[in-house]
Amino acid sequence: MRRTLLLSLLLLPACATTSADAEWAAIQRARLERLHAARDPAAALLRVREQAPAAGAQSPQHIDQREPGRVDGPRPFRSALNPLRADLRVGAGNVGVRMQGTQLDDRADAWFGKASVDVASGSAIELDLWSSDGDLFAGRFVNDGVEPRPAAARVAGVGLFPHVVLQPIDGVFRLPVRLGAFGDWQQVDHQLARLERDYLSFGPRVVLEPTLRLLGDRRDGLELFTRFGGDVGVAWFEESFRGGESNDSTVRLGGELTGGLRLQLGALRGEAGYSLQHALYGDHDGELFGPERETGVQRQQVFFGFGITY
Repeated sequence: MRRTLLLSLLLLPACATTSADAEWAAIQRARLERLHAARDPAAALLRVREQAPAAGAQSPQHIDQREPGRVDGPRPFRSALNPLRADLRVGAGNVGVRMQGTQLDDRADAWFGKASVDVASGSAIELDLWSSDGDLFAGRFVNDGVEPRPAAARVAGVGLFPHVVLQPIDGVFRLPVRLGAFGDWQQVDHQLARLERDYLSFGPRVVLEPTLRLLGDRRDGLELFTRFGGDVGVAWFEESFRGGESNDSTVRLGGELTGGLRLQLGALRGEAGYSLQHALYGDHDGELFGPERETGVQRQQVFFGFGITY
């Protein structure tokens, strides 16, 4: 039994070798027959034409052989999902200024302007301008460094807010979050007294914009939007008066509350609402202003705006 098993195992390689040799011999014989067969160019051309791809058909390509489609002109830096948005807003309201420990506490009518651009839904910038009429502190007096003079003043300012935009919630209810740094300049100009007080501020700012779609869709619809913002920074105070000037530094705290309605019609939109902003400057000294005074500046407005998406 053992001898029979051993002989069987020895015969298996021999059979496999014989079968492989026979197959190889058949392949070689077929090759020699094609090599010595009569040539028929017309039949060969016909076979080539039969194997040619149909008109308009494309042979399959490997993924490494595929090329992107040709784009004439400069490549776009934005897409339909990341458009460029530009908005312009104008408003009317008033500005209130309160200087602690003095009689300078009053309000005056003012106009407001704001321009903003959102690029590729990831970066944005806002520019604010505002100015009051010249009736602030009318009927009061202020020391110009030599003698009392009428305190009537004009208050004006400009603010810049470059930032990035995050959107953790996006749907019928959206929650854009704006994170960046602000720069802000405000001036109280007592024109008749030739006395100026300037506040220049810098610091971080965060703004939340909860937005709820009331009607329609993202392209054509009506939205209710709000805006809650806050900032903290350092401020430089300077007063220029008849015969001299003084300056100091302090802390600035700011806040914003805005609400309104926005109508979106394709690439165009319009909005209307109310905005309240407040800036508080901490204790600061001045030769005329006095020691350890605080200043509060409050702006409120009813605004109208329009914008375009490109």
